[in-house]
Amino acid sequence: ENISFTGGSWSAGQLANTTGIAAIDCTGTSIENNLQTPEVMKTMVFVQRLTREGLTGDGYVDPGQAFVDGKLLFLSMGLDWGIREAQRSLFDNNLEGIIRAVPFPRDPDSSTYYISGDTYGFLVPNGAKNVQGAVQWILSSRLYETDPEVLNATREEFGYLGANYYKKCSECKYEFESEHGEEGEVCPNCGTPRRAKFKVRYDEKQYQIIDDMTDPSKITLVFDDVTGFDDDFQLLFKEKEDSLFDGVLWHDGDYTQFVSEKNPVVEASLEPYRTALAEFLAAG
Repeated sequence: ENISFTGGSWSAGQLANTTGIAAIDCTGTSIENNLQTPEVMKTMVFVQRLTREGLTGDGYVDPGQAFVDGKLLFLSMGLDWGIREAQRSLFDNNLEGIIRAVPFPRDPDSSTYYISGDTYGFLVPNGAKNVQGAVQWILSSRLYETDPEVLNATREEFGYLGANYYKKCSECKYEFESEHGEEGEVCPNCGTPRRAKFKVRYDEKQYQIIDDMTDPSKITLVFDDVTGFDDDFQLLFKEKEDSLFDGVLWHDGDYTQFVSEKNPVVEASLEPYRTALAEFLAAG
């Protein structure tokens, strides 16, 4: 009765990336369309079979609801927000179990482990009233991701697996020294049981997985440029029932048929960008 797998848009593309191939690859000197390569074709046929055998869900499910009924095994989702909300759902519903993030499986035909990577950036609108405030926020966000002291403090906090409570007693407002405590702890002032508080938990096994996913000697990131052009181009791959990725994963589509029909459109959409790239390179 279990559902093996579901997730958001691009989940099929992320499976294709496990072959080490980007469906659309901007190399710096060219823009490559790999939709009909053997690697991408075999992956999408595999995805198609998963769907037709009833092993995939109906598409995106909020991670805060995905695991509550116990039927879903794997959810394709970004790490930080996904695991936080999935763990919170167990806490809020008083359910036993461990929610842990893992990378996409390794392609059985490859000796190298590949997973999808992406980048993100910040924009400050023209005419913003507090540009320096935005700059400081951006720098703070970067420090949160890169500063060793911050990373170690975060790791220590998330790695604490003991009881976690609100800092003040719910009855007499006595203030404890820490949110951490022993299971079943009570207020020393009035004897009221401490009120449990949700906190994300990364055990050592989870941190080992995260360390592996950020270690280029163990796992290689594949940056796919399917999303890097314009909205109309993205719609060739997602949301619609005949889209190249979502149509196969969520709507029982036939990838071979879809790619045969849509590849000319993909090529026509890429041509202006190829021309612009060639002109840029020629200009030196």
